[in-house]
Amino acid sequence: MDRLQPGPLYDTTSNHRNGKIPIVSQSENGFVGYHDGFAGIEASSENPIVTFANHTCAVRWHESPFSTIQNVFPLRGKQGVMITEFLYWVLKWAIKPSFYGGHWPILVEKIVPLPPVEEQRAIAAQFKAQLSEVENAHHAVVTLLTDSEALSVAYLHEIFSGKNAEKWPIVPLGEAGEIVAGITLGRKTKSIELREVPYLRVANVKDGYLDLSDIKSIKATEAEIKKWTLRPGDILLTEGGDPDKLGRGTFWSGELPECIHQNHIYRVRFPSDKYMPEFIAAQICSQYGKSYFFAHAKKTTGIATINQQVLKAFPLLSPSLEIQQKIMKALSEKLQEAQSILSGIKKIANDVGCLPRRLLSQVFEM
Repeated sequence: MDRLQPGPLYDTTSNHRNGKIPIVSQSENGFVGYHDGFAGIEASSENPIVTFANHTCAVRWHESPFSTIQNVFPLRGKQGVMITEFLYWVLKWAIKPSFYGGHWPILVEKIVPLPPVEEQRAIAAQFKAQLSEVENAHHAVVTLLTDSEALSVAYLHEIFSGKNAEKWPIVPLGEAGEIVAGITLGRKTKSIELREVPYLRVANVKDGYLDLSDIKSIKATEAEIKKWTLRPGDILLTEGGDPDKLGRGTFWSGELPECIHQNHIYRVRFPSDKYMPEFIAAQICSQYGKSYFFAHAKKTTGIATINQQVLKAFPLLSPSLEIQQKIMKALSEKLQEAQSILSGIKKIANDVGCLPRRLLSQVFEM
């Protein structure tokens, strides 16, 4: 292969937002920016060029002029020895990065199969056709994923925005349950008798579930711990921040023996003889709940938050406990079915994602 002169290199810290000539980065799918005028490498469909990123091993195909940053090498197959398209697939196969560092010396020394030029063309054409089929399969799987993820949303919409829901009593959330904001980080306390206890952050409370993979601890007094300790059935709602965090929530099932919550999370506690926590959490996660919070949130650029007054006024759909239990039994079965479908499709998506490297291995390890 021929390593070409890269031309002027571009500083990644500079601002290159304007222009027509792309500046190739270490990323396989991205650019650092653009510039005006030509100060790089000519490439065309008749004379394509491949770039290899020394640190990330990202390989890109170019059929139009471009420039590069440092450590992105422009390459072309040596005439009569290797066609550039075959070189592209060899680079895709030859090195799989195991660290962020200089891979070029390893690549130069690596021995790869080099069949006659005509056979290279046949292999490149065969793989291109196979990869096109893989791409079609990928698009089909993405469509299936989107459809299956929409199932859960549709089920919730049917329950909380359907005709039956119109008949249910509506009670302000603040009257149905007790709303409490949690402990403030960095607060000052006169007590010297503090005890370390786990606490929930906004990052732990997701849309319909809890992520407890990273739990932080805080030192608190016994009175504070008693005040903010979570009980099974407590509803947890985030204050907001990014729009996707607005009113996001779920319920606590006693996942930890002892845990409190931060002040950016609201805890709502209901009488167990009137409300199912699963029913309330599902209602809040539905379009019915999301629409209310978004309509009443305080919004600034990129930020949306709710306060306790907005939360207290939430129009809680409040059918009898018997109806709640019946609805949640049916909904649980439907959601499990949807989750089973989603898991199966994700496995297919993973298998499809592995196909390109398998195909490359079959060609080059024959």
